[in-house]
Amino acid sequence: MKVFRTISGKVNGSDVEKITFKNDNGQILEVTNFGATIHSWKLDIGKGQYKDILLGKDRIDEYLLEHPNFGCIVGRYANRIKNGEFTLNGKLYQVSKNLNGHHLHGGFDGFGKKIWKIEHLENNDSEGILELSYVSYDGEEGFPGTLKVNLTITFNQKNELTILHHAYSDKDTICNLTNHCYFNLGSSASILNHSLQIKAFQCTETNAELIPTGHFLNVEGSPFDFIKKRKVDWSDFPVHPMIQYGKGYDVNYVLEKRNNYQSEAAAKLFDEDNLILLEVFTSKPGLQLYTGNWLNGIAGKGQKTYNDYNGICLEPQYFPDSPNNAHFPSSVLKEGEPYFHYLKYKVSQKIKRKTNN
Repeated sequence: MKVFRTISGKVNGSDVEKITFKNDNGQILEVTNFGATIHSWKLDIGKGQYKDILLGKDRIDEYLLEHPNFGCIVGRYANRIKNGEFTLNGKLYQVSKNLNGHHLHGGFDGFGKKIWKIEHLENNDSEGILELSYVSYDGEEGFPGTLKVNLTITFNQKNELTILHHAYSDKDTICNLTNHCYFNLGSSASILNHSLQIKAFQCTETNAELIPTGHFLNVEGSPFDFIKKRKVDWSDFPVHPMIQYGKGYDVNYVLEKRNNYQSEAAAKLFDEDNLILLEVFTSKPGLQLYTGNWLNGIAGKGQKTYNDYNGICLEPQYFPDSPNNAHFPSSVLKEGEPYFHYLKYKVSQKIKRKTNN
C-alpha cells in the first residue's frame, strides 16, 4: 500500500492536508482533514485512465462554498431533529435550525466544515491507516457536553474503506455520526439505472417535511422495497406521498439484524454497465437512502454540473429524530460512555479495462 501526504489548501489560515492511498489493484482513495472528507475514490480502467465513483469538488476552497455535504463526516447529529429541539434528562435543548425550521446534519457549521487534527498516519503491505480527531465543545450548535471524536480511516488491498467512529462526552448528550459520500458507479450521469438491495423490511414513515411520524412502514410491494435487488427507480410504482415529499428517495430503513455486521452487508449497490459492486457494512440500526434529489445544478469535479439524481447516498445512522421518539433506538450518549460506529464500504471491480488493442 502506498500512502502520500500533501498540502492541498488553506482554511482560515490553517493548512488542509490530503492523504492519498493507492493499493495494488490500482484503486486510489483521497481523504482530506477538512470535514474528514472522502474526496475521491478512483478505479483503474486502463490506459492510464481512472473512474472516480464519488461526487465532490476539485479544490479545498470550493468545499468552503455551500454544498450538500459531499463526502464528509456529518455530526454531531446526522439527519433531522424536529424543530431543532429535544429533551434530555428533563431539560429542553434548542439546537440549530438550519433547514426549514428543523435541524439537519449538525447545523450551520457542523463537523463537515471543521479542520480535523491528523493524529497518526501509517501504512504497511496490507493497508493504510489515518487517525483524525475533533473536539466539539459544550454548546456548539446548541448540543450539551464537550464531545471528543476520533476517526480511524483504513483503506486496504481488498478495496475496503473502513471508518471507525469513536467518541466520548463529559455530559449526557446525543450523538449520531456518519459519512455522507455521494456515489455514482456508472457511465451515465444518472444513478437511477443502478441496482440496489437493502437488508430491511421496514422504513420510518415521514411527513411532508421529511420528519418521522413515529410510525413504521412495511416496504414489501411498495416503491421502498429493495428486499430483492432492483433498479433505483420509483416510476413503475403508484405515486407515494413520501416520494413526492422528497422528490425521490430520502428515507430511513430499519435494518434487519445481522449475525456479523462486519461481514454481512446492510446494502449493495450495483452498476451493470461497468460491473462495479458497492457493499455497505454498519453497526448502526438505520440506513438513509438519498438519491441526490436536490443537487440542483451544483458545480462539481472537472467542470461538471451535478443535477438531481446524479449521486446516491447510503448513510448508516441512528434513525432521524430519534431523540423525540422513545421507541426508536436511542442516540443518547451518556457521560463517559463510549460511542462507536463501524462503517465499511467495499468496492468489487469487474470493469473491462481499456487497452491499446
